[in-house]
Amino acid sequence: MSGAIVFEGSNPLERTKVIQRQLLLQVYVSNQSSTDNPGQSFRIGQDGTFHVGGLQAGIVSFSIGSIGGSLVKSISRVERDGIEVHHHFEIKPGEQVTGLKLVVNLSNGTVRGIVKLENAELPQGANIAVWFTNTEDNPNIPQPAVDSRGHFVAEGLAPGTYEINAALYVQGARKRPRSAKQQVTVTDGGITEVTLTLDLTP
Repeated sequence: MSGAIVFEGSNPLERTKVIQRQLLLQVYVSNQSSTDNPGQSFRIGQDGTFHVGGLQAGIVSFSIGSIGGSLVKSISRVERDGIEVHHHFEIKPGEQVTGLKLVVNLSNGTVRGIVKLENAELPQGANIAVWFTNTEDNPNIPQPAVDSRGHFVAEGLAPGTYEINAALYVQGARKRPRSAKQQVTVTDGGITEVTLTLDLTP
């Protein structure tokens, strides 16, 4: 596959910061024969172009990062020969995919949040996960890490309405995880505060 990364958004400082990094394109391919999907990393050229090879057939998706993992950017849309396609699409055996354009939004909305636990302490072997979805169901929105106090920060979000989900997972538990969700509105350059509460009443 070959194509280019295109940056959009009205944040010139963020654009300069991203271009100066050594960017990596992470490519994920899922199919019936693959049990896990760690992805493959490929360098993105200084001119934004990329070329990847040796991929299996299957459903392909992408994410953008930097060497060392200090920068992660979400892909707002994917175009193939000028036509917008879904964020993940199928590649067939031996297929040569050209003319890809991965559009990265450089908007810089921020969500700072905390996940609070009610009626119980954090169980042994448990962890809290937080993830975002938006109205376009973009699967490439970075998933923020949650620290031991339940705090998390998500940066580089495009303006729009998002649903924030939180869930408590207990290792070895057979029951469905406790979960909570909340809608927030993100603005470019703005900081949105959010609190999600997980009720751990037995």
